[in-house]
Amino acid sequence: MRLNPTLRTVDGTEVHGVSLHLAGGEEIALSHVDGTAKVTRTGLPERSLPLSRRSLGDELAEELRRLDKDQPYAYSLEAATGATGLNDRAPMRVHVWHDPQPETSALT
Repeated sequence: MRLNPTLRTVDGTEVHGVSLHLAGGEEIALSHVDGTAKVTRTGLPERSLPLSRRSLGDELAEELRRLDKDQPYAYSLEAATGATGLNDRAPMRVHVWHDPQPETSALT
């Protein structure tokens, strides 16, 4: 499955909701209002559940717990930047250091 995300900019600094429009015409939406998550889906009753605010440390720990490929993030980053093949990159990256100072034959 391939996602083709679009970004809709609104005022504010936080994401308050996400909606998915499916090929069959259904929509799934998740919104966050005053500590509650609301989930709606075409043809199903609306559901609400508590969604407490977590500290930055807790959120980072959750993200770092799983370091496998993140396909939705890779596809979103490709859509936003125009880059391709981000999900196909090797999981291990190696940095090769090139010293900008030229070698000298002898120290004086």
